[in-house]
Amino acid sequence: MIPSVVKEASGLYTMTSTLFMQPVKDDAKSVFHCTVEYSMPNNQIKQESSDKFNLSLLYSTENVFFKLKNQGPVKEGDDVLMECETDGNPQPEFEFCKEDEVLQGSKGTLKVKSVTRKDAGIYKCEALDFDALDGVELIETLSLNVHYLDPVTVTPEGPLLAAKGDTVELQCKTKSSDEYTLQWKKDSKVLSQTGVLTLESVTLANAGVYLCVGAVPSVPGLQKQANVTLTITGKPEIDASVNGFVDKEGGMVTLNCSALGYPAPQFTWTPSGKESVTVVGNKVISTVTLEASAAVLKDGVICEAYNKHGRGSKNFKVSIKSG
Repeated sequence: MIPSVVKEASGLYTMTSTLFMQPVKDDAKSVFHCTVEYSMPNNQIKQESSDKFNLSLLYSTENVFFKLKNQGPVKEGDDVLMECETDGNPQPEFEFCKEDEVLQGSKGTLKVKSVTRKDAGIYKCEALDFDALDGVELIETLSLNVHYLDPVTVTPEGPLLAAKGDTVELQCKTKSSDEYTLQWKKDSKVLSQTGVLTLESVTLANAGVYLCVGAVPSVPGLQKQANVTLTITGKPEIDASVNGFVDKEGGMVTLNCSALGYPAPQFTWTPSGKESVTVVGNKVISTVTLEASAAVLKDGVICEAYNKHGRGSKNFKVSIKSG
């Protein structure tokens, strides 16, 4: 550091301090500024500082860094981002390849969209820094592991038809790069923690959609599923009757008769009225609206459900509201 002092014609002094240095690589992050300290009347000491600045140093590569930017395990379908950089300035051009196949990167970044298991392997990044010293390793490698889970297969394939009282066995299988789990579910309820589900002496209530879900616990989001529809044949089973109420004799009453069965049951009401049929899940619901005659108030209303496997019936009581 060399100071100099010049007395101007005005009587004022111009002071200059020049710093000569041989910067090294570590100085690239250094912050520089100049501070002037001067005296004022009454023994006051004051300071003024220049703006702070950095040096723009140019230096060659000594190390190459090649890393995977994805957080957590990589699974099929993910977009993968790999980044290559050096400790030199400026950053050189980079060349990427996998098993001698040149890949197109941009500014030290290599993107592979929607990866599959075929994209797994060793990737190589080469820094094209022609100013690097002899003996500096300009190539770095990275191993990419792509986790996968094959589609879940169900046997026997659906849709399935079984008679009431039969035993039904369902199996599902898959393959994965890691340990996996298989769960059988119906209506969100877990029925089996293995790939096998056995339903003994099935009832009409067992009909529905069964879902087999395969998952890899070590890889969040890696999941596949398959389903099968099971239909149970048998004569209709009618739900417990819900009694109807009217304000007075001769009023209109509406009754609902809900039944399970396959083929879908048909309905007969005695006495009859204005009827309609709706389907909710596995159930068929017949609705009737009729007059609450004296006979209806005395004997009730009979709902009969039938198909080719047989018949079932329920009696619905109709009463006048009390009070």
